[in-house]
Amino acid sequence: MRTRYLDQKEKEATRTLYESAFPSDGKGFVDYYYQEKMRDNRVLILEEEGTVRSMLHLNPYTVSVRGRRYPSEYIVAVATDAAYRHRGYMRRLLERALLDMNREGKPFVYLMPAAEAIYLPFGFRTVSSQISCEPVQNGESAVCSRPAGTDDAARLAAFDEKYLQPSYDIVTVRDAAYYRRLLAEQQSEGGCIRVFERDSEFVGHVLCDREEGEDGRKCKETYRDPVLMPECGGILRAVEKETPPLIMIRIASLERMAEPVTSDEPVELVIEVDDPIVPDNAGIFRWSLDSGGSVVRVCKEQPEWKVKIDELGEFLFGVKTAQEWRSEPVFRKLQAIRPFRSVSIQEIV
Repeated sequence: MRTRYLDQKEKEATRTLYESAFPSDGKGFVDYYYQEKMRDNRVLILEEEGTVRSMLHLNPYTVSVRGRRYPSEYIVAVATDAAYRHRGYMRRLLERALLDMNREGKPFVYLMPAAEAIYLPFGFRTVSSQISCEPVQNGESAVCSRPAGTDDAARLAAFDEKYLQPSYDIVTVRDAAYYRRLLAEQQSEGGCIRVFERDSEFVGHVLCDREEGEDGRKCKETYRDPVLMPECGGILRAVEKETPPLIMIRIASLERMAEPVTSDEPVELVIEVDDPIVPDNAGIFRWSLDSGGSVVRVCKEQPEWKVKIDELGEFLFGVKTAQEWRSEPVFRKLQAIRPFRSVSIQEIV
């Protein structure tokens, strides 16, 4: 029994496991995934006697963190053969992936969980949920909509660079290639990217999914991941879902994750981090911060703040505030640190 990454020509052999683990994914989507996403991702497997028993896929994305760009990985298609579950196979794969991404200098990794509880023991924490919306009927509006085509990819990317990226501390970088691929993904299940225009000028866009009715004929359009000009925000309204898809994040490299973290004033803080999976993230560090960023260096000083890697992630990604530690001497220093307050990661795969 061993874990390893598949060669490109071996990836197709995992389709049977994928289809058995995710039966709700339609054939069109699975065809798209194996033709398109498998071209540049990595597939980590646990195999026994030459047979794949468990797998996870690492789909590459570039993320912008306060204007700095980093490579990251989106963990998807985590699956184990039904006859081999509850043997710790998924644990072995997740731990191997986290160690590899630490060595590669990836600041963090993320996933969309089937259930949050599965990933909590590995240091993942929920930081955001998918944004769903619906159109607002306004017969007098000068804004019209249409499905985007591949020729719109560059305009969509330019629109996001102007209106999406400045609005978030952490956001997936979307270029023209990203949108060409996303358009194919949407079309694989009958959806589209719907663009909004006023006098032929882009004023926004939204992902449009099609949900088949119970009778198999009536289809309902649902909308998610809206990006609009501020003055056109009224053409869509948010919709609360009972269980919206969630994004969970886990620090992979503490050293790289610290780089874009800033503070309102210069701060010197000695921290002791507990990371039971990634040894390079564990130990005592001097954390030096200012308005331009921060750096962590291994030291032998007395720690002022003892924190687990998942708690540090919750603090950095704005899930917990400094108020959680208001009774500790370190509170004033934590107050000066500026966590990431907004995250936009809306991808499905």
